[in-house]
Amino acid sequence: MTHAIHAGRATVLTLLFLSLTGCGFLNFGGGQPVPIATGPNPYLYNASQDVLEFLPLQTADPVTGRLIYDYGQAPGAAQAYRVVATVSGSRLDARSLNLDVRDRSGQSVREPRLALEDAIFTRARQLRIADLSQ
Repeated sequence: MTHAIHAGRATVLTLLFLSLTGCGFLNFGGGQPVPIATGPNPYLYNASQDVLEFLPLQTADPVTGRLIYDYGQAPGAAQAYRVVATVSGSRLDARSLNLDVRDRSGQSVREPRLALEDAIFTRARQLRIADLSQ
């Protein structure tokens, strides 16, 4: 009876080890290592700060990726906006950035949000290219 239990445990452990090495988790057998996400994407976070520097910064938290800006307006703009930028993913893509842009009445405004998102992604790509060329 105990021999059967030990043999069963050995089989389970062997199958577990083979499944982990085959998927690359332990990086044996030629599998690719599994990337581990480690906080907000630094290019998006820094690009957000660069693009939104015309607004007064209230809070910046690089651990959570949240930037909160008070009302301000871009040079030459007639409208003031308040922006909350959240970089929630480690990838440099649209799913990692969330912008909440509101006017003084508290209404969410679409056009300025789209323009700011475009500027942030452009700046993030520039920062990444600069890093790669070093």
